[in-house]
Amino acid sequence: MTKDILIVVGSTEDIIILKEAINFLEKIGVAYDIVVCHPQLSPGEFYTLGSNAHKQNYKVVIGASSDCPSIAGNFAALSPLPVISVPIVKHHPVGGLDSILTSLQMPEGVPVATVSTNTPQNAALLALQMLAIAHPSYQEIIIAYKKKLNENILEQNKLLQSNLQSFIS
Repeated sequence: MTKDILIVVGSTEDIIILKEAINFLEKIGVAYDIVVCHPQLSPGEFYTLGSNAHKQNYKVVIGASSDCPSIAGNFAALSPLPVISVPIVKHHPVGGLDSILTSLQMPEGVPVATVSTNTPQNAALLALQMLAIAHPSYQEIIIAYKKKLNENILEQNKLLQSNLQSFIS
């Protein structure tokens, strides 16, 4: 089975933070690989992975690391694939601001799509939307997912309207 999505993390600790994205991809049946690789701690392996990911038939990369905020940008510099960054602000000595800015301040020619902080499921959904260009069946999954989000909001509103006093007391 071809695995369209490559998830690159800097350590096994980052997998815990990306659990939502992994669970989402597994639930909808999208194949992925996850690799621990670090541009500063394993530069040779990181260079090889980044330079060759497209040759392994990956289509989209998700990068996240709590101790290497530039992991997605470093990967994007090496790869022709679209790269999505998940800025991690948990467990960070400067509150994750470096992760946010590193993801957003890439030089011209090295684009990185960046989702909001600590939202790995958004990264998985964005990857799926990118893949849906070539796989129309993924569009149905996205439509159903967004319909469920809408239904949840309507249900919350119904609950609010019937129990307003319990929310404001």
